[in-house]
Amino acid sequence: MLPFTSCTIWLAILVLLFIQDKSVFCSSDDGKLSISSLLPHEFALVQFDSRQPKNYWLVAAEWNNEYCKNHGHKYIYYSNQGYCHHGEEKLADAWCKVRAMINAYEDFPAVKVFIYMDSDAVIDKRFANTSLNAMFQVLQQRLDWNPQLKPVIFNQDGPCWWCTFVMKIGYTMCLNAGTVVWYRHPLSEQILTRWWDASLDSYENNPIKRKFRLKWPWEQDRQMAIYNQSKESIQITSQPDRVFMQSTLGFQEDGWCLSHLPTAGCFISHYCANGQSKQVMRRSYNIHKKSSLLESEEIVDHDTLENPFEINLLHF
Repeated sequence: MLPFTSCTIWLAILVLLFIQDKSVFCSSDDGKLSISSLLPHEFALVQFDSRQPKNYWLVAAEWNNEYCKNHGHKYIYYSNQGYCHHGEEKLADAWCKVRAMINAYEDFPAVKVFIYMDSDAVIDKRFANTSLNAMFQVLQQRLDWNPQLKPVIFNQDGPCWWCTFVMKIGYTMCLNAGTVVWYRHPLSEQILTRWWDASLDSYENNPIKRKFRLKWPWEQDRQMAIYNQSKESIQITSQPDRVFMQSTLGFQEDGWCLSHLPTAGCFISHYCANGQSKQVMRRSYNIHKKSSLLESEEIVDHDTLENPFEINLLHF
């Protein structure tokens, strides 16, 4: 029988720890944390909608929930009761997506990488069989992303009048808040909290000259301001060397993009162009064989669906 010395016991403990959470020890050759080496359940998709589940936002939630189940990822859905607010200050509902990001960080400590997606965004069908592990391997290689230095990723918008406008008034990057990525890190928590608190910023000297608490572009205005203040801690995707991304980047030869309109060919298709676009998504991404279930304008009791997802209530 082999003698079990104290050194042998400690070696066995270290091996067990490695097996249980190999992601702690995995890094690339240049020392950066290899995101793709995380365990599947350490990735999460996060969505928020203030309305009762029905119509296109229920279709998107069910599709994304099914995607997560297929790959072993976590799906997190938030809603809220009453109006969106920061303390006594009433905010547009869109602002509460930022609160949902903070809640997800706080409520799901086992998750290490989060992707927030607007309720009119889905993992594109072309990538339904691609796990988040595989997607992040591509993202990290293409962007040379170091999640420990830049734990938040903001997503670019594409060419449009909005991008031309924000460039003229002094913002250095045209962003869209419909997709946001963050790695669990004190810096990402700080940036998300600052973004939420920016809802109370003074309107004075705001370059867009809009009352962003209640009027469009809401949280997206402050997102660009936060980026201007914290560029060293925020990664841009998908073309960080440009002010905005090309409109068909994902379909170009050797092209790739994280999120944009469905015509861009990205991993995430964001059907935000107009109401008609959202209904195209509603018809195209219905996971039920009988589409009549989700064609009604009636509120659907999601607990009666084949694969119900948990609805978490925002806490302030």
